[in-house]
Formats: sequence, C-alpha cells, structure tokens
Amino acid sequence: AHITSETRVGPRVIELTISTPAFATPTKVDVDLPTGYDADPHRRWPVTYFLAGTQNTYHTFNAFVDGVGLTASYPSILVSPNGDSGYWSDWYNAGAGGPPMYESYVIDQLIPLIEARFRARTDRAHRAVMGTSMGGYGAMMMAARHPDLFAAAASLSGAVDSNLALNGAVLSFSPVLQGGKADAIYGPRLTEEVRWRGHNPTDLAANLRGMNLQVRSANGTLNTAIGENPLSNDKVSCVVERGVYTASVSLHDTLRTLHVPHLWDDYGPGCHTVPNFKREITDTLASFKRAFAHPAAAPATFGYASI
Repeated sequence: AHITSETRVGPRVIELTISTPAFATPTKVDVDLPTGYDADPHRRWPVTYFLAGTQNTYHTFNAFVDGVGLTASYPSILVSPNGDSGYWSDWYNAGAGGPPMYESYVIDQLIPLIEARFRARTDRAHRAVMGTSMGGYGAMMMAARHPDLFAAAASLSGAVDSNLALNGAVLSFSPVLQGGKADAIYGPRLTEEVRWRGHNPTDLAANLRGMNLQVRSANGTLNTAIGENPLSNDKVSCVVERGVYTASVSLHDTLRTLHVPHLWDDYGPGCHTVPNFKREITDTLASFKRAFAHPAAAPATFGYASI
C-alpha cells in the first residue's frame, strides 16, 4: 500500500488517497491534525483511529459530527478511514477471500503508513481506536484481535454482539449495501459460525483486558433535549439505537462477568443520531486524552483467544 495523493482540505485536515491491494480501487482517508501540530516540528503525537458506521464514509467524522471542532483541544492525530458497509473485516467471499479486506488494510497497512508520514508516537500506549455503530463493532473487534496494538478502545452505540438475532441479520445483509452478496463477510452463520464468533467483540471480550475500555450507548428513546427531532427520521433512528443498546449491554455484561475493567455509560434517552453521537464522541475523547496523559505500561503478556 502507498499514498498516491495528499490534499490539504482545511487548516488541520489532510485527505489522503491510498492505493492498496486490500481494495479494488484506491481508498481515501481523512487525517485531522491536532492544534499546534505545524507549530512544533519536533513533537510527536498519539494517534486515534475513528471507524464510521454502515453507509458512512471517511468524511463522516468531519462532515456530520464536526470532528474538527470536537478535536480542537484533543492532543492526538485522528485518522478516519473508509469502511463502506464492510464491518471493518476481511471478507470471506464464499471462501475465495481477497478484496475487500478492511481489517488487513487498517492493521497491516494504514497504521504503518500513518506512522511513517506523520509525527506519530508509535508505541501501544499512544494508539487508540473508537467507532460509532458498525464502527463500534470494528473498534472493539480490532482491539480484541490485536491487543498488542491498542491501549484504548471505545464503542459508541456499537453493534458489538453479532450473536443477537437483529444485529446478526444486519451484518449478514450489510454487504448488499455496497454491491456484494449477503453473508459475504463471514459466510453463512449455519456453516461458518467460528468466523462469526472469531470476530465478535462479545465473544472475544477477554482479549480486551488491560486496555482503557469504554462502552457507551443511549437506549433508543427520543431525546429532544439534545436536539433530536420527532418530525424527522430521528424516530427511525430510535429503532436502530435500541438494537445497538441491546448489543452494548451484552458486551458490558460479558466484560463485567469476566471482571475486565471498563467504563459503561448508559446515556438513557437518545437515538442513533448526530446529537447523540456528538456527546458520546466528546466524552470518549476526554477519556482518551486522560489516558494519553498518563500512559499505562504495556502488559508483559496477553491472554488471547483466536480461531
């Protein structure tokens, strides 16, 4: 993989185009630089990866939730890759494999490219991943499958338990939204259940031990106090939030049963909307900021399950 073009699209925002065998066509990434990045050519910064939800793009963080504004005082480079509707996974494609390969791209290609191009801290203690909705699944899944790479991970209204019928059905259908076939990601659950469980954050929850973990969700009840609108599609978004809330509770309960320390934030009323995402992101960035300021030592060993 290599960067083929770079465009400064804002005072603190750089858009990269990356050519990679992980995808059939080049992919784009938004990189939000921290305030003061250009002023100090010697300082190195933590890196936070933001993974967007289904049918969202690398622009989502800046275009829909005002990422530039939310990170004005956040002391980290923030990287937002394109996830389409692929659940941030390498697709099984009925056994053929090959593109798209979202996980391999982020883990094996994007992280090294970012750390080579920008003044990034390259140790685990200064690398975090977060995501909304499908991106919450991706953030926890990647952290659980690569616990040596991330010191902090956060799911915001995340679909983090594919064992639940509704969440699993959405994952099965998701490839269709980008021109693929149903069950292209992991294969049919009836015959490929090990692939499903081997990527499911709730099944891999024990792998997350030792990280700064956050699980945040509202409960799917409309909240006009934060700006949700009963006359818009916000009511539809409440149905979605109720689904991811159930998944978030499942992950929280599993972590609690395993005695894995984590922050669980049940916001109460709120739906799968920009106002809800913005408060979740704001709180998450504040927690990551504290974690970067007081980095924990890397564990000597990892307890790790895989397929």
